[in-house]
Amino acid sequence: MSLTDAVLELLRTGVTPVPVHDGDPPVDGDGNPVGERYAVLWSSTPERSPDDVGHTSDWVTGRWQVTSVGTSRAQAEAVAVRCRDALVDNRPAAPGYATTPLRHASSSPIRRDDDYPGQDLFVAVDTYTLNATPT
Repeated sequence: MSLTDAVLELLRTGVTPVPVHDGDPPVDGDGNPVGERYAVLWSSTPERSPDDVGHTSDWVTGRWQVTSVGTSRAQAEAVAVRCRDALVDNRPAAPGYATTPLRHASSSPIRRDDDYPGQDLFVAVDTYTLNATPT
Protein backbone atom coordinates (compact mmCIF):
# COMPACT_ATOMS: atom_id res chain seq x y z
CA MET A 1 0.00 0.00 0.00
CA SER A 2 1.41 3.39 -1.02
CA LEU A 3 1.12 6.63 0.91
CA THR A 4 -1.60 7.72 -1.54
CA ASP A 5 -3.53 4.48 -1.01
CA ALA A 6 -3.40 5.09 2.75
CA VAL A 7 -4.63 8.69 2.37
CA LEU A 8 -7.41 7.49 0.05
CA GLU A 9 -8.47 4.90 2.64
CA LEU A 10 -8.60 7.55 5.40
CA LEU A 11 -10.67 9.79 3.16
CA ARG A 12 -13.11 7.10 2.03
CA THR A 13 -13.61 5.85 5.59
CA GLY A 14 -14.08 9.36 6.96
CA VAL A 15 -16.61 10.76 4.49
CA THR A 16 -18.93 7.80 3.89
CA PRO A 17 -21.48 7.87 2.20
CA VAL A 18 -19.95 10.62 0.01
CA PRO A 19 -18.17 8.90 -2.91
CA VAL A 20 -14.40 9.51 -3.10
CA HIS A 21 -12.67 8.96 -6.44
CA ASP A 22 -8.99 8.29 -7.08
CA GLY A 23 -8.25 10.79 -9.84
CA ASP A 24 -10.94 11.59 -12.38
CA PRO A 25 -14.58 11.07 -11.34
CA PRO A 26 -16.73 8.74 -13.45
CA VAL A 27 -18.35 10.45 -16.42
CA ASP A 28 -21.39 9.79 -18.59
CA GLY A 29 -21.35 9.25 -22.36
CA ASP A 30 -21.03 13.00 -22.94
CA GLY A 31 -18.02 13.32 -20.64
CA ASN A 32 -19.96 15.01 -17.82
CA PRO A 33 -19.28 13.92 -14.22
CA VAL A 34 -21.81 11.52 -12.72
CA GLY A 35 -23.11 12.42 -9.26
CA GLU A 36 -24.22 15.50 -7.38
CA ARG A 37 -21.71 15.44 -4.55
CA TYR A 38 -18.39 13.69 -4.36
CA ALA A 39 -14.69 14.20 -3.69
CA VAL A 40 -11.69 13.50 -5.91
CA LEU A 41 -8.20 12.79 -4.54
CA TRP A 42 -5.35 13.90 -6.78
CA SER A 43 -1.83 12.78 -5.96
CA SER A 44 1.72 13.54 -7.00
CA THR A 45 4.93 11.65 -6.44
CA PRO A 46 6.23 12.38 -2.92
CA GLU A 47 9.11 14.84 -2.96
CA ARG A 48 12.44 13.67 -1.64
CA SER A 49 15.07 16.23 -0.74
CA PRO A 50 18.09 16.38 1.56
CA ASP A 51 17.66 18.18 4.85
CA ASP A 52 21.08 17.91 6.41
CA VAL A 53 24.67 19.00 5.78
CA GLY A 54 25.52 15.59 4.31
CA HIS A 55 22.70 15.96 1.77
CA THR A 56 21.07 12.69 2.80
CA SER A 57 17.44 12.28 1.83
CA ASP A 58 15.91 10.23 4.61
CA TRP A 59 12.28 11.40 4.36
CA VAL A 60 9.70 12.34 1.75
CA THR A 61 6.96 14.97 1.65
CA GLY A 62 3.62 13.84 0.30
CA ARG A 63 1.17 16.33 -1.17
CA TRP A 64 -2.45 15.67 -2.14
CA GLN A 65 -5.25 17.77 -3.56
CA VAL A 66 -8.86 17.08 -2.70
CA THR A 67 -11.52 18.55 -4.96
CA SER A 68 -14.91 18.57 -3.23
CA VAL A 69 -17.93 18.86 -5.51
CA GLY A 70 -21.57 19.76 -4.85
CA THR A 71 -24.59 21.24 -6.59
CA SER A 72 -24.35 24.41 -4.47
CA ARG A 73 -21.67 26.35 -2.65
CA ALA A 74 -22.99 25.03 0.65
CA GLN A 75 -22.92 21.41 -0.51
CA ALA A 76 -19.35 21.70 -1.87
CA GLU A 77 -18.29 23.30 1.41
CA ALA A 78 -19.97 20.53 3.44
CA VAL A 79 -18.09 17.87 1.45
CA ALA A 80 -14.82 19.81 1.88
CA VAL A 81 -15.32 20.07 5.66
CA ARG A 82 -15.96 16.32 5.93
CA CYS A 83 -12.81 15.63 3.89
CA ARG A 84 -10.77 18.02 6.02
CA ASP A 85 -12.02 16.44 9.23
CA ALA A 86 -11.20 12.95 7.90
CA LEU A 87 -7.62 13.89 7.08
CA VAL A 88 -6.23 16.62 9.37
CA ASP A 89 -4.21 15.36 12.35
CA ASN A 90 -4.52 11.73 11.21
CA ARG A 91 -1.59 9.51 10.27
CA PRO A 92 -2.13 7.31 7.22
CA ALA A 93 -1.12 3.71 7.87
CA ALA A 94 1.23 2.91 4.97
CA PRO A 95 3.46 -0.12 5.50
CA GLY A 96 7.10 0.82 5.23
CA TYR A 97 6.59 4.42 6.38
CA ALA A 98 6.44 6.32 9.65
CA THR A 99 4.33 9.40 8.98
CA THR A 100 3.62 12.73 10.58
CA PRO A 101 -0.03 13.73 10.90
CA LEU A 102 -1.61 15.17 7.76
CA ARG A 103 -1.92 18.93 7.75
CA HIS A 104 -4.16 21.26 5.76
CA ALA A 105 -1.73 23.21 3.57
CA SER A 106 -4.04 25.41 1.48
CA SER A 107 -7.59 26.11 0.44
CA SER A 108 -9.01 27.92 -2.60
CA PRO A 109 -12.26 29.88 -2.73
CA ILE A 110 -15.30 27.76 -3.57
CA ARG A 111 -16.32 28.48 -7.14
CA ARG A 112 -18.74 27.40 -9.84
CA ASP A 113 -17.19 24.69 -12.03
CA ASP A 114 -17.39 26.08 -15.56
CA ASP A 115 -15.65 23.04 -17.08
CA TYR A 116 -19.02 21.33 -17.52
CA PRO A 117 -21.57 23.66 -19.18
CA GLY A 118 -25.17 22.87 -18.35
CA GLN A 119 -24.36 21.41 -14.93
CA ASP A 120 -24.63 23.40 -11.74
CA LEU A 121 -21.55 22.19 -9.90
CA PHE A 122 -19.42 23.99 -7.35
CA VAL A 123 -15.91 22.98 -6.31
CA ALA A 124 -13.75 23.51 -3.25
CA VAL A 125 -10.05 22.69 -3.63
CA ASP A 126 -7.82 21.91 -0.66
CA THR A 127 -4.28 20.56 -0.37
CA TYR A 128 -2.85 18.39 2.39
CA THR A 129 0.73 17.41 3.20
CA LEU A 130 2.69 15.12 5.45
CA ASN A 131 6.27 13.97 5.94
CA ALA A 132 7.13 10.30 5.94
CA THR A 133 10.27 8.37 6.76
CA PRO A 134 10.85 4.98 5.18
CA THR A 135 11.16 2.35 7.93
